[in-house]
Amino acid sequence: MDLDYSISEYEKENGALIRTLPNKEGWEIGYPLYDLKKPFLYYVAKKNSLLAIVRHNLKTDEKTFLTGWENNVMVEPSQTEDYILFRGTFSGIDNVYAVSKAGDKLIHKLSSVPVAAGYPAYGEKNKELIFSNSTNMGYHLAKSVLEIGSTTLIDTRSSKESIVYKDLNELPENDNILEKLPNASYDVKPYKGFFRGWKLHSWGLLPAFGSSSENSSLPSLTSSTAYVNMDDILGANSLYFEYTRFLSEDENAYSVDYSMGKFFAKLNLGYEYRGRKVEAMRGNRTLDFDEQEATVGLSVPLEIIKGNYTWRTNAAANWKGIQQFRASEFFGFDNSKFGLYEVSGSVSATRRRAYQNLQTRFGFTLGVNYAKSFTADIAERLILSNTIFLPGVGKNHGLEFQHAYYSEPLPETVPDNVYRFPTQFSVGRGRESIPFFQQAYRTSINYRMPLLYPDFGLNGITYFKRLRMNLFFDYAHIKDREGQTNLKSIGGEFRIDQTLLNFADIPVGIRVGYRFKNEFLPDLSPIFVNFIIGD
Repeated sequence: MDLDYSISEYEKENGALIRTLPNKEGWEIGYPLYDLKKPFLYYVAKKNSLLAIVRHNLKTDEKTFLTGWENNVMVEPSQTEDYILFRGTFSGIDNVYAVSKAGDKLIHKLSSVPVAAGYPAYGEKNKELIFSNSTNMGYHLAKSVLEIGSTTLIDTRSSKESIVYKDLNELPENDNILEKLPNASYDVKPYKGFFRGWKLHSWGLLPAFGSSSENSSLPSLTSSTAYVNMDDILGANSLYFEYTRFLSEDENAYSVDYSMGKFFAKLNLGYEYRGRKVEAMRGNRTLDFDEQEATVGLSVPLEIIKGNYTWRTNAAANWKGIQQFRASEFFGFDNSKFGLYEVSGSVSATRRRAYQNLQTRFGFTLGVNYAKSFTADIAERLILSNTIFLPGVGKNHGLEFQHAYYSEPLPETVPDNVYRFPTQFSVGRGRESIPFFQQAYRTSINYRMPLLYPDFGLNGITYFKRLRMNLFFDYAHIKDREGQTNLKSIGGEFRIDQTLLNFADIPVGIRVGYRFKNEFLPDLSPIFVNFIIGD
């Protein structure tokens, strides 16, 4: 499709069209500027990705080039009586330049700043240049005496010799490819492929009680997870494969989830097969069985970026069908399949962070998840979570406060067929094996800091980028039918950020902690050590 560009003059009072200036060349035109005294119009023209500053005679329509066609930015023009001032990138850094209105094509450099300068203006009273100077503390107004005759002239080939672009410009591939493109036409065809262009784009490991996600609506889990995620070419269809090891039950789970994002609400379909070990409600025995779970639901994820903060919300509603089978014993145990509904919501605001930051410097997350069976006294669960992110003492340090609440109430009269959800709520590091409880509250404090940047590689096997440490304190209050107690632990985690085989970023580390004494768990050693794979 051809695009026609033009520039027109209108009456200031009534908006009537005066004339449209001729543009037979088909240039893109921007930044028009009337001359202070003469019937001239100055503007920036664009052709084949090159820019030039042009003087247009409004009486004769004669066009005069004040610069040549350049592959540099030349924008934001202003003027003195004899010169056009503008922001340019001839040195690889934005600075203020000037070119004569007479058309000699000599470009004068008027500023020299370390970051960027732009939006030039001329202070006629004091004959000075005023411009915006960008620094690491933001934008500031700056000024300098304007003596164009004594400034440095810029060679229009400077971009070819610029340090910033030198290595790239010496490559033979850097020639103007627009002149080498074949003259071909292509038919427009509708996109019809449902499973077309699938690409695996994410994979990873999530250890038990790993670093909290800034976008998660759930508290840290007491399970270890490996996952693979892939999307189609338009991102409308997504597949998510997951393996989970439930530490409290010493069992495995395998799942696949599909989501369709073509409409405002995302359609979610899922299936999970898992092993279970559940303490029987009556009798001193453990029920060992397998179960499968099917999920159908809708979710509405929204995101907005405002300044340095990203706001995210997500509301979801799911139907789940669960069936137990292949039990070791069904004596006094009803394994009838049943359905439940699950609703969840989350909201978060996190400050944009640099690559070297271990976490966002400011932010919060809030999450709620509630599930209940359609048949009374079968299953019910509520999880609430909150995370607060604050800056630490050092530039890349981070302080994090986590709070979480878990409730899975049992009916007053407990039959043997009351369902227990797989335990995915952690009561603190060092307590991964506590299987079932009715109610729990947990608060955790994490202080993260980088230690070393080795930048060391080992023959393409791995590359060590950073050694970091996390100091933690966990407190939990749990309650079940037998009573209630408090759990506390403290310790440190050391992780090495490393790239395995030059493509997989898999942090590895070790956790060393101390469990405070508890009267109900006397057999546990106070010192615990965990090997960590994943973030």
